[in-house]
Amino acid sequence: MKKMKNIILALAVIMCARVFLCAGGEKVIPMPDFIKGGSEVKAAEAGPESFHPVITWDDYQNTQKLEPMVIHFLLGGGSEVDVELSFYPSVVKQLEYRDINGDGLEEVLIYRYFANSATEYTLIDIFEIKDKSVRNLSPETELKELEGNVWNMSLMETAAEETQNGGSGLVFRLDSYDKKRAITFRDETVLAEYRDGGWKITGHASWKLEQAAGLVMEYMK
Repeated sequence: MKKMKNIILALAVIMCARVFLCAGGEKVIPMPDFIKGGSEVKAAEAGPESFHPVITWDDYQNTQKLEPMVIHFLLGGGSEVDVELSFYPSVVKQLEYRDINGDGLEEVLIYRYFANSATEYTLIDIFEIKDKSVRNLSPETELKELEGNVWNMSLMETAAEETQNGGSGLVFRLDSYDKKRAITFRDETVLAEYRDGGWKITGHASWKLEQAAGLVMEYMK
């Protein structure tokens, strides 16, 4: 009977942890209501008016030395720009073009695969390309709250009525993970949107209580 009570208590803790907080931390919002009509975004075909550079790269192969991946952009007029990505041993899986900053022009999204001892990740790097310049527009370039973690990223679309002026109607979901006693747990979830010229955190959840409840349940087996 005591073991059953502990299990029920652990499950209750898990259910209480499944809430999203507004960036200001003032209001608790259930996850399904936060992004109305949210769905995974499929790869979009490029618009005919967009200029798309030639993009090449060298996938990470050196298992003895940690080195950055370099992306090569061949722009109009033959100019070339090389950009180093984060120091993760990763491989490029997909390129996609979407208007992320809401200016009517498409940015290039580079999807990378990365795995560590905790889990597998999709890393999404975003680049704004104008004339002969390339600017890294990824969330971690502006949001200090993302420092220190590896984030699995996915792209969501808000309902049309939720799109604000200066925004693209696209939301990035970022999940970090932790591993304890050979068990992988989701650690934090962040929702970020590009609005009014910069990234804004529009949702945040910590899953520390869920981790604790999971460890308790594992211990009681």
